[in-house]
Amino acid sequence: MAAERHLALWVENFERLTIACVDDQLVGYSLWADELGHAELCTVHVGEAYRRSGIGQVLVGAYIESARQAGFETLSLHVRADNPARRLYERAGFCHVGANALGYLRYELQVAG
Repeated sequence: MAAERHLALWVENFERLTIACVDDQLVGYSLWADELGHAELCTVHVGEAYRRSGIGQVLVGAYIESARQAGFETLSLHVRADNPARRLYERAGFCHVGANALGYLRYELQVAG
């Protein structure tokens, strides 16, 4: 079941969760995992009222820095082609490298460990 897989992913990678708060209120989060030797951004979310305020940029930057400090040199993520967050990832340095069978675009970033 999909919900069980997602919950397992969160539990197994809880130390890779970043939470964004404004005035003690949760406004966003991101989670990444070690996926066969590279760092994969599993999810990033910013509450609607806080979008386009730089929080997504901070969360993506935290993912990049955390994965780099953990020794990963290849960082990746998947995003739907119609998702405007693509521009956020591209501004952070991620490059489109292909697509998966479901049509999600794959982006990668190479960093020094």
